Amino acid sequence: MGWLVAVLLAPLGGAAFALVLPAGDRLTLRSVGVFTGLLAFAAAVVLTAQGGASLTLPGTPLVVAWRGEAVPAALTVLAVTPLALRAGAPRITAALPAYVVAVLGTAALSVFVLVLTDVRAAIAAATVAAVPPFALVALFGGPERGSVSYRAAGLWLLVDAAALAALTLLPSWRGPLLVVAALGPGLVRLAAGPWGLWALPVLEQAPVSAACLVAGGVAPVGAVLLWRTAASPGVLAAEVVGPVAAVLAAAAAVGAALVVTERDLRRLVAHLLGVLGALAAAALLAGARPAGLALVVLTGFAAALALMIVEAIERRLETRRVHELAGLRAGAPGLAALLLLALLALTGLPWPGPGAAAWPAIATLARHGDRTLGAAGVVFGLALLVCTVVVVTVAGRAALPPRRRQPEIRVSFLQWFRLLVPLWALVAAALVVDDVVTGAVAAATGGTP
Repeated sequence: MGWLVAVLLAPLGGAAFALVLPAGDRLTLRSVGVFTGLLAFAAAVVLTAQGGASLTLPGTPLVVAWRGEAVPAALTVLAVTPLALRAGAPRITAALPAYVVAVLGTAALSVFVLVLTDVRAAIAAATVAAVPPFALVALFGGPERGSVSYRAAGLWLLVDAAALAALTLLPSWRGPLLVVAALGPGLVRLAAGPWGLWALPVLEQAPVSAACLVAGGVAPVGAVLLWRTAASPGVLAAEVVGPVAAVLAAAAAVGAALVVTERDLRRLVAHLLGVLGALAAAALLAGARPAGLALVVLTGFAAALALMIVEAIERRLETRRVHELAGLRAGAPGLAALLLLALLALTGLPWPGPGAAAWPAIATLARHGDRTLGAAGVVFGLALLVCTVVVVTVAGRAALPPRRRQPEIRVSFLQWFRLLVPLWALVAAALVVDDVVTGAVAAATGGTP
């Protein structure tokens, strides 16, 4: 139990210590944050080796437990935290204490969400845990950081509120629309489905520290929330797994197609995360729990590594935006090699690495009796193959000599919105019709829907 308390309180203690340190002592501030993150990670490893623990929060009926699917996701969050602190941010001056506090606060709150056993309490805590990453974007992000962070934060708040309302209504009224709403918080944190709209602009405007936390911390939290919500009493995910998987497959195909147009490394990573988030969500909903969770955890860490390399490349080239990869190998061969490995890990390529976890999930989808799920598995496989070919081609440009910069092809937030929202509207309409027809048939036959 003592190690569990240490894991939960160590990041908060480091954040409190950072607040009392002088703002001008930058080296000490960052060192304290990194040391605290490493200390929490070491305590988590010891706790895992001991078989986990659980305790009841004083004065509440809430129980926190270090076991099951929470363990790999929490370890990933704690491992990414020191990387995020080392990544830095271009606008850190007198606001360095706030920067360290936001990173450590994200780690502490994310781990707390993972160890909570009550689904509704976990979703409510996840809403609070979203504040520090968006604060990092709003304080240290790009030129459009304000509008992007407010828009994404508002979207998360609406999705979480709808899920809490749905989980409250589900015991008395069961319906596909309520199930879809209940699964929302997990999906939005996986960068999948219609809510994947937030991932592209946020990662584009976020400092590397916040981007690392989103890729390697928020995504594993979404996977665990999605699984726990689908398995909670009153939520029969099997009722909607077919339509949801089909739409996620379509989102994956769109993401794979958009990858072809990208030369900006941040946007490339964002699209790959969207594709793999869709795959992981469908795998979890289809019951391929080990493969889905492993995919999210491992690829999240690979994405954090890729984003750190992006920052190093931007510093070397003295620009915040990298649009042209030609000549990278000549200027930074070591970074080019690491970037190639990190991007390959995000493509689902069946090599000894994170991508190997994708293919058992695809096989599970393809073998499922539901035709919709089978089609989803095929689309996912094709999308991942397209991503693999594209990433190998794009990363291979790093080995070419410098050449004339090609025009940038931008895919805006509005284009994503126009592509995906009508698709989800059709699925929602189909679910409504199915709900009405099922209720009418049940009323006519004297049964229950």
